[in-house]
Amino acid sequence: GTEVKVLNLNGDLDLSFANYKLCDLIMASVHRFPGEKDIKKKNKFSTKNKKNAVNTELKLLLAACKNKKTDIIGHPFGMSIKRFGITPKLSYFEKVIKFAKKNNKVFFGLPGNPISSAACFRFFVLPYIYFAIDYKNSKPIFAKITNKFIKQKKLTRFIKGKLNFTKKGMVEFTVNKGQESYKIKPFTKSNVWGLFPSGKEKFKKGDFIECYTLTGIN
Repeated sequence: GTEVKVLNLNGDLDLSFANYKLCDLIMASVHRFPGEKDIKKKNKFSTKNKKNAVNTELKLLLAACKNKKTDIIGHPFGMSIKRFGITPKLSYFEKVIKFAKKNNKVFFGLPGNPISSAACFRFFVLPYIYFAIDYKNSKPIFAKITNKFIKQKKLTRFIKGKLNFTKKGMVEFTVNKGQESYKIKPFTKSNVWGLFPSGKEKFKKGDFIECYTLTGIN
């Protein structure tokens, strides 16, 4: 597959027919506004037109949804956030999501920091890719945690950790130190994600949780 930019308010994509035929999945994203060639140069979408930028990006995203070549809508409102420092109201995102669903498109908005992006890719993007190629995801591995873990009760957490097998054949999961989403080193020492679901705040040593491999293949 490939990621391509939305060219105009008609929803046309920067994609040749030859390349389109080679791809299984097409992700359409807003990388420029109509008529722009270099975002570093002054143009009609200068910093004086911040509100205009958000509304224009919305129109481009909705137009891309209508294009039959589009399978996925990528990083919505990334231009408005990055270039103009504007975070659109939730209603803008809701409008894109509903419009994407109506037009049978997939909507992905990955977070910016590395570990959050990795978790979102593993649990939301990768299953979609496997579904698209008719591959069935592997079932989770149930493991006993070796150290206690505390989180907010209402949140579901995907935790970096290490899966090991004891001499007796028991499966154990150890929560790595450094769970902050900007810390990459603990992730490099992990071999699975541990799923700590919402509805529970404290997990004690010996509790069982679901574990998922990094690739979705056991």
